[in-house]
Amino acid sequence: MIMNIEKAKAISDAVFVTAMEEAKESGMRQGEEKGREQGIKQGVEQGYEKASIELATNCLKLGLTIEQVSKAARLDIEVVRKLSVEQE
Repeated sequence: MIMNIEKAKAISDAVFVTAMEEAKESGMRQGEEKGREQGIKQGVEQGYEKASIELATNCLKLGLTIEQVSKAARLDIEVVRKLSVEQE
């Protein structure tokens, strides 16, 4: 009888440890996936910002007004003003 109880406890402990390991691995996979998604999102945002600044810089070189450049590049007017000053 004591043997059966010890055996049942050992099995229960093994099942618990296995479940915990699986949960840990699942959580790690989810964390890695979320991190990857955030990295991609951040990369896209940085690429968009860089492209917008390049567009604004080129438009300023072509002689467009700060207001026109702001609308064309979808940048805040203060950002375009700063770019304009940097070009002078």
